[in-house]
Amino acid sequence: MGHHLHENFNAAEEWKAARLTEIEFEEMARALKAVAKAHDRSCDDLLDTFARQGLAAALSLLAASDGAGTTAEYYNHRSPASS
Repeated sequence: MGHHLHENFNAAEEWKAARLTEIEFEEMARALKAVAKAHDRSCDDLLDTFARQGLAAALSLLAASDGAGTTAEYYNHRSPASS
């Protein structure tokens, strides 16, 4: 009996961790979109870079085209106060 409870707990914890990761990814994408729109920039290439290469690459792409201040804007959009 205890063995089955342990398996169920692990599965639930794995699901919870996966869901939290998904939520975090969605929030990062939302913030990237907000910064891109603020600079009248298409989101498609930015989100593609984010999905394929990660956040650092997407922020580098933004900074290269719209200035280094865009990284700070991203983190401002990610802060709890902006939600």
